[in-house]
Amino acid sequence: MTTAPQLAIDLIKEFEGCKLRSYLDGGGVPTIGYGTTIYSNGEKVMIGQDISQDMADFELVTHCHQLADGIIACVYSELNENQLSALISLVYNIGMTAFQKSTMRKLINLLEFEAAANQFDRWVYDNKVKIQGLVNRRAKEKAVFLSTP
Repeated sequence: MTTAPQLAIDLIKEFEGCKLRSYLDGGGVPTIGYGTTIYSNGEKVMIGQDISQDMADFELVTHCHQLADGIIACVYSELNENQLSALISLVYNIGMTAFQKSTMRKLINLLEFEAAANQFDRWVYDNKVKIQGLVNRRAKEKAVFLSTP
């Protein structure tokens, strides 16, 4: 398993926030911690559950490691640590399937990193509504993607 860079974990913590009691997310899915819907052991989060901060952190880090593996498996060009961190944060939010089908991934595989970075600006909508929190998150992810480690 690939180790996710700490920068990726910090980005996610900054934008996701953490809730130690389960709740229904915007789509009505039971969620806990930093946006966990399925625990690393495969069990679904259920309403009425509580977890410790240590457990929330463990689930986040485990998921980030899994995302790093998934990103590396579908991106054929070598990524630096900042690029991988930005992509982990993005994919944590949009899901692996959306990333695999994305123009961004295609551009990265064509080594068109500047054009790929501009794709962050497209992932700022939820149900066709532009969300300022996503605008802020994508701007930070894009800046990290384009920065030198």
